[in-house]
Order: sequence, then C-alpha cells, then structure tokens
Amino acid sequence: ASLGALLAPGAADREAPDARACKVYCFGPLLGAVQQAGLYPDSKTFVDRPLLSDPEDVLDAFQKLRQPADTSTLRNFVDTHFGKEGSELRDWVPPDWVEAPGSLASLGNETKRTWALELNHLWKTLAREQDPDVLRNPQRYSLLPRRHGFVVPGGRFRETYYWDTYWIVRGLIDSGMFDTAPG
Repeated sequence: ASLGALLAPGAADREAPDARACKVYCFGPLLGAVQQAGLYPDSKTFVDRPLLSDPEDVLDAFQKLRQPADTSTLRNFVDTHFGKEGSELRDWVPPDWVEAPGSLASLGNETKRTWALELNHLWKTLAREQDPDVLRNPQRYSLLPRRHGFVVPGGRFRETYYWDTYWIVRGLIDSGMFDTAPG
C-alpha cells in the first residue's frame, strides 16, 4: 500500500511540517537509498535539496520505482523531485548595513580599522533571506522556516550554526547592525 493510502484523507496536512519533512530528510527508504548509492560526495548535499512537491507524494513515487533502483534511475528520480541545493535562499542586503559604520571607522589602530571594515563588507556577501515558499510549505524543506533575513557562515554552509552564529551576531553588533543581529 502507498503511504497516501495508509493515511486518512487530509491526515498529512495535520501532521507537523517538520515531521513530514523528516520522513524524507531524516530517515526512511529514500534517504537510505540515496546515501547507499553514493549519489553525492557527502551526506549534506541531498538533505539540502528542497522537495518540489509534498513529502508524501515523493515517497509514493519512490515506492513505485523498481527496487532496488539502480544509480541512474535514482539520480533521475532525485533530479525530478528535488530542487537544487540552496535554491530556497536569496541574496539579501540587510537594511541597516552601511559602508563604514562609525564604530569601525573610528578605530584608532589602522590595521584593526582596515580589517574591521573589510569584515563589514562580508555581511552583504553572507546575508540571506528565505524564499517565501519555505514559510508556505515548510514540509518541503530541511531548512527551518525564518521570517527575517540572516547571515550565514559562508562556503557551503547555508544555515546558521550555534557557535558561528555567536560570532556573527557579535560582529553585526560591532558593525551597528542592531536590526539584523536578532535574525
């Protein structure tokens, strides 16, 4: 029986969105197949890809594949049912960002001032906001819904992490970005 047939009509809509997403991103046959097939060089890439439809529909489609699916079939399945990793985020310029915040521009030590102003320019590079669809359809994303823009650590990391966030918030406050800091 398909997953949809096991649920009462509308039951999936009453289940918490993160629990629904977790059936794809946290455990289950689809995650297991993708990880075992080694479609990606790491375990992060797949779970960063947003679903293009609800998890129950994707899992139903996965159950209909001939199992075990070969690597090519599995890759086509993932490419058909998932968006590109990071596509749920947009570049964002924080509204309280300024070219040379007074607190940094007035640093007496030239080396520290230059470094601090260079760091200040990174806020524009690292600032993101989520596509509104993350709030409308959180069950399709592994990314937690956020209503406000935020600053990411950079590189392949598109979400906030505890220790990185601590230092980012301290830097934002030092840069006078009191509206952006709470994220």
